[in-house]
Amino acid sequence: MTFLGSLLIAILALIFDFILGLLEKRLGSGNYVKRTSLNINLNEQLSFSEKSHFSDKTSRTEVIEFEKIYNSKISKIFNLDKDKEFFKIKRLRYLDEEVVNIEITYLLCEMFPDISIEIMEKSKYDYVENFITIKESFNKIIPIIPDMDTQKIFHIDSNTPIFYKTSLGLTTKNIIFEYSELYFNPKIYEFSFISKR
Repeated sequence: MTFLGSLLIAILALIFDFILGLLEKRLGSGNYVKRTSLNINLNEQLSFSEKSHFSDKTSRTEVIEFEKIYNSKISKIFNLDKDKEFFKIKRLRYLDEEVVNIEITYLLCEMFPDISIEIMEKSKYDYVENFITIKESFNKIIPIIPDMDTQKIFHIDSNTPIFYKTSLGLTTKNIIFEYSELYFNPKIYEFSFISKR
């Protein structure tokens, strides 16, 4: 294909995106992908429920996996000498009817023995803060190409990268109380942070 042919295809794609409402024109600046985004400040420790209050949409959580497991990899993440039993909880987080993130959380059974699906359909932090005081979390965010299940949930194609975040939560006594993996819908999320000199 020639350069002009490629250019024509790109222009036609842009016109198509305008028709679908995927692009917006900013006077004197250019064309941009239109986003109905949920902006997350990386400097804040907020729950999904707290973050969603900034949106005009209704939030809800669906627990799709809830099981007790032994996992040596997770035990190492928690700095444990021997394998202990964990709750593994997979949740879909919605704004209106759209899945905005997928969260897989691991909690020590001995720390939170009474946790249930009903509790995890609400705020995880509201529950755990009955037993511990949260000090901070250590987070890492990287772009990934998601697996097919995640692509289906987010209604994205196989070439669309998403943000993947790991989060390790610590109590005020420096005890790890949770490890979570989050997958963010790229059509919804954007991240911001403050840099100081």
